[in-house]
Amino acid sequence: MAAPNRVKGLAGATTRRLPDAVCRQPWKNLLQAVWIARLWTYNFRPARPSPQRGNPNQEEPTMTKRLHKQDLIDAVKSQIADKRPDLTKADVEAVTDALWETIRNELAEGSVVPVTGFGIFEPKETAGRTGRNPQSGEPITIAASKSVRFKLAVPFKAQLNGD
Repeated sequence: MAAPNRVKGLAGATTRRLPDAVCRQPWKNLLQAVWIARLWTYNFRPARPSPQRGNPNQEEPTMTKRLHKQDLIDAVKSQIADKRPDLTKADVEAVTDALWETIRNELAEGSVVPVTGFGIFEPKETAGRTGRNPQSGEPITIAASKSVRFKLAVPFKAQLNGD
């Protein structure tokens, strides 16, 4: 027989009997009932398999290598070393910096910058609008903004997809 301060609970487990003072406060009884239900849920109910997300036939994504600026400069230098052995790393860095600066300036002026075989950089404007603060629900004004859209060229997209 169980000790007088213990009560037979769910699945035959014994739990401690509540003191009479706690039993006179119904909200504490509710909290303890919720706690016991959670305990029973986690300890005695069999685990459900987690739902699969996405395409089950798709492979797990692999970590991609990040190409830093110096890595890009080294790669460009090694590719053109046969044609221009007199170019230094500093020269290659100056050319790549000038290329990105030119693209940046043209986009800031609102021009579309197509790079044949690579893709198209085009400026995109988002109009201002009224939104809501998710915490308070009050309306707020979201300012207009500019960004850049990049669209892959067909040969580059085919190369990425292995076609």
